[in-house]
Amino acid sequence: MLSILARKSLFAFALAVACVRPACAATIELASATLASPGQFAGQSISTNQFLGWRFAVTTGIRVTEVGGHMLRATDGGVFAAIIRLDALDALPQGAPFEDAEVLATAAFEPPTPSDDAFTPISAVLTPGNYAVVFGAGLYDGGTTKTGTNAAMVQGQPLIGETTQSSFIAWFGNDLEWRAGIASNMRFVIRGSEFAGAGDFELDGDIDSDDLAIWQHSFGMSGAAQFTDGDANEDGVVNGGDLLEWQRSLTAAADTATTAVPEPAGMVLAAAWGLALVVARHATAKRAGLRTTPARNPRSAC
Repeated sequence: MLSILARKSLFAFALAVACVRPACAATIELASATLASPGQFAGQSISTNQFLGWRFAVTTGIRVTEVGGHMLRATDGGVFAAIIRLDALDALPQGAPFEDAEVLATAAFEPPTPSDDAFTPISAVLTPGNYAVVFGAGLYDGGTTKTGTNAAMVQGQPLIGETTQSSFIAWFGNDLEWRAGIASNMRFVIRGSEFAGAGDFELDGDIDSDDLAIWQHSFGMSGAAQFTDGDANEDGVVNGGDLLEWQRSLTAAADTATTAVPEPAGMVLAAAWGLALVVARHATAKRAGLRTTPARNPRSAC
């Protein structure tokens, strides 16, 4: 752990960065269809032998916070949700039913009865590419029954955007195969926020001094650290490795920006190097059994 004096120096470096605070990014919602006629008691079955899914593409980074859709619970209870990475928009999951490497996140929940939009928290980062969200039973703690129907997806709803019948996929356990276009007009929903990169701890769509301040505040946290605590590599610890990820993300964002604004980015990166030097100095002194005395705090430019 850093000493109080070292933490004050870190905080001073954080204050030395750009003072413009951006607006928070709006919630992003991707949906296959518009909600229509809730309160239904029938739909396309979800069971241990039949999973239902929707294929979609994303063109910007998204940190997913919940998934759901228009569905209802049947006699046998809960379901799982899974976000799957696909090789192409017309591709199918590669496993029987999934390969571990293609499963990005899972969650278990119970839909309502009668039907309505139902959502469950889930955490995944989607970079530009192709994906599927799948609901099923018997895996990932989402329903354990081996017979009967766990839930159902309501059909007959207006499709949105480029979604077509071929966008929907289904897993048939008895045949051990995936098929496309079996059912249509079901409502699947992905919700999250714009994601700028591994250093966007605020989830506000950019990487800046506010994200750096989050890392500084959480530095030394271990065991239960979350991404929003400054744990960029999501290993449960907030340390110098996460600062390095933040620096890389800041540099990448600056390189791809369509409008060059060098001053704030340069100030932030300079402050980051200062933070790294303080951390390294403290670690070296600690190993040598020395006490550290930080330099005088610079004045804030704000």
